[in-house]
Amino acid sequence: MKIVFNTLTIIITTLLFLSCNQDEPSLFDYSKIEGTVNNGNYYNNQIDSVYGVIYYDYIVNKSEVIAKSKFQNGGFYLNLPLLTEDKLYCTIDTLFPKSIVISDKSAKVNFLYLRCMSMGYKIGDMFLHNAVDKLNSGYIECEYIYCNKSVSVKGTIREVNNMYTFTTNYDLTLIKGWNLMTRCVSTLNFDRTTNLTSNDLPTGVIWYPSIMSIREPVRHK
Repeated sequence: MKIVFNTLTIIITTLLFLSCNQDEPSLFDYSKIEGTVNNGNYYNNQIDSVYGVIYYDYIVNKSEVIAKSKFQNGGFYLNLPLLTEDKLYCTIDTLFPKSIVISDKSAKVNFLYLRCMSMGYKIGDMFLHNAVDKLNSGYIECEYIYCNKSVSVKGTIREVNNMYTFTTNYDLTLIKGWNLMTRCVSTLNFDRTTNLTSNDLPTGVIWYPSIMSIREPVRHK
């Protein structure tokens, strides 16, 4: 009888484990950025490091460097930390139209900005999007967003301006921590469609530096 009971216990435990795994599928860890840069080796002598920066008070322009990486072999690696509540500058409902359904409007967020650095000076920014030669037919751009709790953003906005139709589809499922938000824009005749999705890195996107002609000193906290 004891053997039967132990066997049933093992079976039930296994089923519960499998059930939990189905309810909570493993997600890619977007707190770690392995940045492959387009034509990266060309910038090896220009960029010596990449900084991850957040802004948490736009009124007085408060910002903070939260991660640093050496730029080498045409790329970089950033390990993003968790953010405290005082570093999340707005609630998620302020980012989207009122007609969009948000599961928890109290969720707080912030965005990540990447700076190209040389000898302590900012010399440009880093952006994640698809190949430049494909931007005319449509483009894909990505940005990193931090959320203090799980939240979904769903809905569609459609606007007609003369003979042009602009459609934006929102299909975001954000988890607590760092997420990747993707904006895909396509144009067909007079229709322009934008799809906002999350945590699904598209194929064909790569990091592009935008180098300035004037260097700026870093004044982050």
